[in-house]
Amino acid sequence: MIHAGYSPVLSINFPSKISHSFFGGKTFSLPPYVDSESMVKNMKLEREIYSLIFLTTKGNWDLYIPFYERSFKIVQNNGYICFITPNKWLSINYGKTLRSYLNKCLSKICSCDEIKVFKDAGNSPVITFFRKKEVKNKILVDFY
Repeated sequence: MIHAGYSPVLSINFPSKISHSFFGGKTFSLPPYVDSESMVKNMKLEREIYSLIFLTTKGNWDLYIPFYERSFKIVQNNGYICFITPNKWLSINYGKTLRSYLNKCLSKICSCDEIKVFKDAGNSPVITFFRKKEVKNKILVDFY
């Protein structure tokens, strides 16, 4: 299933046509990308609320960070999640808590540095694959 609709954290405003069963098996998602600077200017209250609700919202985080956490909480056990997001969370300090949170569930990373995935985006996206159970194999990394 593919979901690219706006849902700032799969929260209270999550579209009614998409229920929790949507996350039962396999999900590919394009989380909303709103950088921290835009959030501070235009979504100050939401940012403060998300900082209180989510464990992974530490430092100068972008909106897709709590999206990961919320999605992982609502997917069924043994379910799969696949996201395409900027690669920043894999190395920048604000992604440290998210990396710890999802570390044992990450199975594959596709680095998209060599191709232009989004026409107007200036970032380098990654496609990450998770399973809601501990993954015991090595993490596979593909480069595109």
